Amino acid sequence: MTVSFLFGIYLAAKAASVLFYSLSVVFFALFLLSVIMRRRPWRFFLALSLGFVLGFVLFTLQFRAYLRTPVALHEKEITLAGRVTAVGESSTGKLRLTLTGETEGEAPVSVRAYIYPGDVPYTVGDCLRISGKAIAPQPPDNFGATDYRISMMRQRIDISMFCTKEDIVLTGHDFRLTRISDLMYLWRTKVSSVIARYMPSDTVGFLNALLTGDTTSLYEEQKADLQHAGISHVIAVSGMHLQILVHAFMLLFGAFRIKKRSFSFIVYGLLIWLFVLFSGASMSVLRAAIMLTLSILSGFIRKDEDAITGLFVAAFILCAQNTASFFDIGLQLSCASTLGILLFAAPLDRLMGWLPSLLRKNLSVSMSATLGFFPLAALYFGTMNACSLLVNVLVCPIIPLLMIGGFLGIAASGLPWLAQPLFRVLAFGIRYILWVADFFSSIPAFSLPLQQTNWPYAILYLLFCLLLSYLLRKQLRQALWTACILLFGLFLLLFGNFLIQNQAVVTFLNVGNADCTLITTTGHVYLFDSGGSKQSDIAAKTILPYLRYAHTDKIDVAFLTHYHSDHAKGFLTLLEGGYIQEIVLPYHADNELKPALLRAAYHSNTKVRYASDGDLYTIGSMQIGIFDTATGGEENNGVVYSVRLWDTRVLLTGDISKTGEKQLLHDGADIDSDILKVPHHGSPTSGLLAFTDAVSPDLAVITCGPNSYGHPHASVLEQYAQKKIPVLRSDERGTIAIYITKDGIRKTRTLR
Repeated sequence: MTVSFLFGIYLAAKAASVLFYSLSVVFFALFLLSVIMRRRPWRFFLALSLGFVLGFVLFTLQFRAYLRTPVALHEKEITLAGRVTAVGESSTGKLRLTLTGETEGEAPVSVRAYIYPGDVPYTVGDCLRISGKAIAPQPPDNFGATDYRISMMRQRIDISMFCTKEDIVLTGHDFRLTRISDLMYLWRTKVSSVIARYMPSDTVGFLNALLTGDTTSLYEEQKADLQHAGISHVIAVSGMHLQILVHAFMLLFGAFRIKKRSFSFIVYGLLIWLFVLFSGASMSVLRAAIMLTLSILSGFIRKDEDAITGLFVAAFILCAQNTASFFDIGLQLSCASTLGILLFAAPLDRLMGWLPSLLRKNLSVSMSATLGFFPLAALYFGTMNACSLLVNVLVCPIIPLLMIGGFLGIAASGLPWLAQPLFRVLAFGIRYILWVADFFSSIPAFSLPLQQTNWPYAILYLLFCLLLSYLLRKQLRQALWTACILLFGLFLLLFGNFLIQNQAVVTFLNVGNADCTLITTTGHVYLFDSGGSKQSDIAAKTILPYLRYAHTDKIDVAFLTHYHSDHAKGFLTLLEGGYIQEIVLPYHADNELKPALLRAAYHSNTKVRYASDGDLYTIGSMQIGIFDTATGGEENNGVVYSVRLWDTRVLLTGDISKTGEKQLLHDGADIDSDILKVPHHGSPTSGLLAFTDAVSPDLAVITCGPNSYGHPHASVLEQYAQKKIPVLRSDERGTIAIYITKDGIRKTRTLR
């Protein structure tokens, strides 16, 4: 039931309501069939249907309730009187405050305020009056982009505000030790200050993260090394840390021969939840705390523990209280790793019985966790360290010693003669871990690229893991049912791939007042222009998330129309990251972008070609014709691409003006097309009536965004309206995807 409940949440957030009703009909039909056959499986299908409907409905209700306040306040000038509940720093260096308070005439709201400059001295408990424009989280503009509404809902933040210190007035301070959150913050602060006093600067961040869950003082290089080496989980407070503390207290009670069960269980429970609050109550540690609590309760009432049931119960509880928690990557990785350990650790331990006990246990747990989170690593990261198992074996046995030693050092901080040598030993252990992480992350050969995957493949992989687990445990009946489900899933996946193998997708990404078009065919991706912005990295923000959405990390060939930053700047990030295998550039150059692109291509070993008038590229079923428009003027110093996909033609015009359009007509270029990317974002400097007649499109696409140029101009829109040519605008519809089949059938999908 938990699985179908989570599936319902996912579909409610990602899919259309039509899909929900279709699946509901399927579940209901299965239920009726089971009742008619009078078999016990009807209970299973009933639970499956109820869980699915519950997840879908609960997410929908919570999401709509959450959006009421942000939508009501969006872009309003407000004054908030509130109390600081969290302090941090944004990726751009701005001070980030989280406040909970009230605005005039509105319900209490939670605000994330970004303040520049970032050295304003505010702390938890400060009471502030802050003024500025409220910004509600917006829906994603592109397929695969982060939905910040769900992200903010998960963090229980209603709106954001950007302001300077002049917009803030300190009105008082409200810090109470009777408030549990304030008490935990005080403890974390004291622990951090003791660590900073005794530990060398290069080890402070690691120990602070290990004991408190706060990674802000960890060097960025250290974070990157730990992640690339595959051991970032040691500083993400989770079940491992809780189990270390509980086992330490078990040993302590055993040493003092405390045998009263009720007393020890109460102490364990209090210890677990105090540490949860102390470490910031992340999703991964909450999952572990619920599982450990259930385990303690089962021991108290003398019932056999079912850890897998406990895992699903924990996931159900966390996602039911806030359905957006399902999209927390930390929770997903924690649950997947735990499931892998529960399924495979014991069988692998038996298979490796010839190894020494300590090495065997570390290997079995590390291998099991890797089997669990492997599909998520492919889904989110696309890479994994080939030596991560070895690194975990070298590092994990030291973590309990560091944790227990760290808390003992904190307790002995009033005795410098005892605390100082203890912290020196801890610093030696931390430097060893950081050295191991640096060594294994610095060797490129150890970085194992993973094929970008998607949820269907990830689910099938998990079913395969479940089947393998049943076979190892010799549970043949369960293995048979799992094998049947796995084969059915493979059939659906292969059938779906068969349907789309003769299909191409032309996607006009929403990159503001810029151009970026992706064409994907079976196994291949082609990029035409890349957008560009002074304010943000379009490639990192938009193009790379879309590539992950399309389950690839490579662009076979990239094409540029002309050297303007709103068309070419995004290529720099893509070239520097090695995402482009070949790039086709216009020969003409008018600014510094051409040499910058050539340098980036050279350093990434990307093949460079120059586009010439009349060139014809044939790539599989796609043909790309090139028309040169170098007639003077910046917009025309480039090329126009005519893309043929079977019997459908797409004309990508860049920013050509009426001069460039006249040249194409004069040269007799074959520009008749089914889909036209309207020149220059709908500017009145383009759009000759004769040019539009020569193209004679069935559909016109205008890529534009907020601008001061008046794009798209009313005269251009009127021209297409008179010709009865449908127009799709990215500023109104978001990303525009056109699905083209071999039979000439075209379907359009937009984000809004």
